[in-house]
Amino acid sequence: MYIITLILLVFIVFISGAWRHWEKYLSTLLYGSSMNLLSYVIMGSDRLWFHVPSTLWKDITDTFVLLPSILLLYLVFFPTEKKKKWTYYLKWVFVSLLFEWLLVRFGLFGYNKKYHFWMELPFYFIMYGFIKLHTKRPLLTYGLSILIIAFLIIFFDYSLEKSYLER
Repeated sequence: MYIITLILLVFIVFISGAWRHWEKYLSTLLYGSSMNLLSYVIMGSDRLWFHVPSTLWKDITDTFVLLPSILLLYLVFFPTEKKKKWTYYLKWVFVSLLFEWLLVRFGLFGYNKKYHFWMELPFYFIMYGFIKLHTKRPLLTYGLSILIIAFLIIFFDYSLEKSYLER
């Protein structure tokens, strides 16, 4: 299912023409990928959420193909009208939740460290909000991201003293 999702998503990026806008959103795509990589470094093999089975190639394709494709589609088709912005934003949050729920339901996705599916609701609200904010105010977005990361490290009791390889 992962490979089918990946191929379908890349196909949608190309068929929709979203790929033509990669340069405009490159810094935001890199922000998304760097936050994903940072989560791997901080959490190691004890991540809050993971693929079943969890493999290095899935982590790499998530970071450099899947996530940038999702973010590019989200940004390229983001509406300009205020009312439509909120509807669009909410649709992305809830479609992401639905897709993840299906993955969990079929045993293809799991959680660690007392993290639960319901916690994905605030995660997706923050993620999509920060992605859009990054296009306008990147430094503010990085600052807010540091605060969220610090909260997650403390709340889920991650040790920064252990090296990535020790986990």
